[in-house]
Amino acid sequence: MTEKIVFDNGSIASKLLQDELKDAKVVKVSGTNLLENFTQFDSKKQDQRIYLPFTSDQLIANNEQIRKDIQKVEGVGFKNQVVLPYEGDDEKTIKYRAKRAGLIKDGEQNTLKQPTSEIKDEDNSKPYKTVNTYNTKVSDL
Repeated sequence: MTEKIVFDNGSIASKLLQDELKDAKVVKVSGTNLLENFTQFDSKKQDQRIYLPFTSDQLIANNEQIRKDIQKVEGVGFKNQVVLPYEGDDEKTIKYRAKRAGLIKDGEQNTLKQPTSEIKDEDNSKPYKTVNTYNTKVSDL
């Protein structure tokens, strides 16, 4: 039988994953280095699946850093052992499923934790300039 291991990074997604995989072993992780967290596992055990609670929003927001970290982990011997069950789900879907499972309440503002450094989008300006062409001469542009 395949051993199931869930990474618990304290996020709603990891709580939901623990609820869905009740027979899985839960491993608390700390820090942002995914490769360091994998040192506690034996890569030669082919009958284990390690479930990571990363959503599509997290994979996109970190400019593929998480995917690069996963590729490094697979490169040291964990090929075909890493599972991303929420890879196609966004943050809203995970929150909805967690509410339905009774893991969070309606008023709770708990957000999904980012496993690596948080990227802030502070520049909301448009990358282009809007020009009104109504009654405008080419020489005015």
